[in-house]
Amino acid sequence: MPTQTFLNLNYEKQETILFVAIEEFANNTFNEASMNRLVKKAKIPKGSLYQYFKDKKDLYLYLIEISTKKKIEFLEEQAIDVNFDDFFKGFSSLMYLGVQFSIKHPQLSKLIKHADQSVEDESIRLMQSANHRFLLQLIEDAQKRKQLDSRNDAETIAFILNTMTTNFSMYLNQRYSSDYDKEDILEAIDSVLQAIQNGIAK
Repeated sequence: MPTQTFLNLNYEKQETILFVAIEEFANNTFNEASMNRLVKKAKIPKGSLYQYFKDKKDLYLYLIEISTKKKIEFLEEQAIDVNFDDFFKGFSSLMYLGVQFSIKHPQLSKLIKHADQSVEDESIRLMQSANHRFLLQLIEDAQKRKQLDSRNDAETIAFILNTMTTNFSMYLNQRYSSDYDKEDILEAIDSVLQAIQNGIAK
C-alpha cells in the first residue's frame, strides 16, 4: 500500500506515477515488469519510488486493488437499472457494461484480467474469486425464480459464464478484428448467450 509520502504528493504527480505503473504491469507479467522502465517514464528517481511503495509487489497489489475498485464502481453506477426479471436479458446488459469498461479503461481491464497468480498474496485470489461469487449468486437466484434449470450445477454454470465473460473482449477482437460498434457487440453477446441458453447438442 502507498506510504504517506506518496499520499502527500499532489494529485497530478500521483496520477502520473500510477498511470505509468498501470501501463507497465498491464503489458508485462509481474516478473517482466521493470521498475527501471517505470521510473524513467514517470521521470522520478528510483529511490523516490521506494519511498512511495515498500517494493515492487506492494505497488503491484495496490494497482490491482484500485483497478478492481474502479471497475466495481463503474458497474455499480451503470447497472442500477439492469433488470433480471429475464436472466439472459439482464446478463446481456451486464456483459455490455463490462465491454464498455474495457473500452473506456483498456489498461485497467488488462491488468485485472491478467492478475498474476505467481504473486503470493491472498488479495489476488480474493479479487479473482469475487466475480465468481457474484455470478454464482445471480445463478442461484435465477434458479429459485425458475428462470434457469435447477438440475444444472450452479458452480459449473458460474465457471462457464466467468470464463466466457473474462475472455469476451478477446472474442470480439477475433470476430471483428478490433473494429466493432455497439451493434456488433450486442450481436456477439446474443450469439454466445444463445449458445449457452440453447446448448450445443443437436
